[in-house]
Amino acid sequence: MSTILPGKFVFLYHPRTASRATKRALVAAGGKPGPVGKPAGHHGKLARSLIASTPDIPIICTIRNPYDVVASYAAYRWPNTKKGPAEFAETHSDRDFCRDGRLYYHAADATRFIRYECLYAELHQLLDEYKLPLGAFPFVGETESKKFRTRSLEDVVKDRFPDDVQFWRDFIGG
Repeated sequence: MSTILPGKFVFLYHPRTASRATKRALVAAGGKPGPVGKPAGHHGKLARSLIASTPDIPIICTIRNPYDVVASYAAYRWPNTKKGPAEFAETHSDRDFCRDGRLYYHAADATRFIRYECLYAELHQLLDEYKLPLGAFPFVGETESKKFRTRSLEDVVKDRFPDDVQFWRDFIGG
């Protein structure tokens, strides 16, 4: 599911990173829901076609700390199970969660990111930069993910997704 701001940029949706809220804000600012969506997937063939057909247009995605992405998935997908978040991180593999061993399967396509942790400031900056109307900022729902973020989950994420952990560290400069 993408959002296109013609002549400005393309926003690619990525689950559990406030993409839905960001998309709503971009549509309110004049964006058009794009041709990218199910069944093609968030970054499927249609997304690649769109990216290839607009090589000079920035591709923007939201991004979130990898530990919190996994904790949020665990909170969302397994809230009523007796299995813990670390086991979820070790075993879960649907295409919305990870692809080819990567949580940040969108990173290769994106030329710019909006951080979940700084959503309002960075979304405001983006809209201001492109002189887009600033409407009401989206509500970002709080999940129960904080209780799912444990030391064992962090260890599994480091082991299973080392490239994403490193990408995040490089991205935030830490």
